[in-house]
Amino acid sequence: MIKTIYHGSNKIIEKPLFGFGKTYNDYGLGFYCTEVLDMAKEWGGVSKDNDGFANIYEIAIQYKGYEVAESAQCFSKKELRDKTARRQYFDVEKNRRQRGDLYIVQILDEEIKADDPRLR
Repeated sequence: MIKTIYHGSNKIIEKPLFGFGKTYNDYGLGFYCTEVLDMAKEWGGVSKDNDGFANIYEIAIQYKGYEVAESAQCFSKKELRDKTARRQYFDVEKNRRQRGDLYIVQILDEEIKADDPRLR
């Protein structure tokens, strides 16, 4: 099965590379894609005065079998990795914040509009 996915950007990206995104994205550094073309267009670097791009990719996933993830071996590792990653992420975020910064919670709570001068 071939699946079409889209990545919104302010430039054309023919070969996606990990590590070049914005480190302050909701889920950290990553190459975010969607199955919804319109969503990619809206988030694709488009601004009032500049066009953006919805880069189009196809992926072919083929089932090859499975391996058992034994709870006794994997769960404690998963928990430790998750706690460590969350702690590191929040430590970085806490040190990055500056006076006057806006966060998504504020934007939603205060129903801040796109023409608000606090948005950069």
